[in-house]
Amino acid sequence: MIGVPIARIAGIEVRVQLGWILVVALVAALAVIELGVAVPTMAVAVQWIIGGAVGLAFFGSAMIHDLAHALTARRRGVEVQSVLVSFFGGTSPGDPESAVACGKRTYRECRARSGPRGDCRGHRCHGH
Repeated sequence: MIGVPIARIAGIEVRVQLGWILVVALVAALAVIELGVAVPTMAVAVQWIIGGAVGLAFFGSAMIHDLAHALTARRRGVEVQSVLVSFFGGTSPGDPESAVACGKRTYRECRARSGPRGDCRGHRCHGH
């Protein structure tokens, strides 16, 4: 299988494509630029610490998204051994209907938490 194994969560091996290194670095650099403009008195080291945290949080959100699909598939009886977190959408061998169901459920939960005027426009299930 492609990707580098980084963790095992709930018995599912999490693998990551190396391209994420560039994505995290780009997101961190953009956050540093924005912080420099918004708070010019902030120390550069602090900007980079915050920027790195933003980049890692971006990656973490993608990993959680892909794990949600895998866990939903498992709950529906599909055996899931691993998940590959890719920038253009993660993959996990399994039932495509589970992926769609997870996306719809996640969207409904977002709407339920944020109320009828809530903003869930950015939610998409990439590649599903």
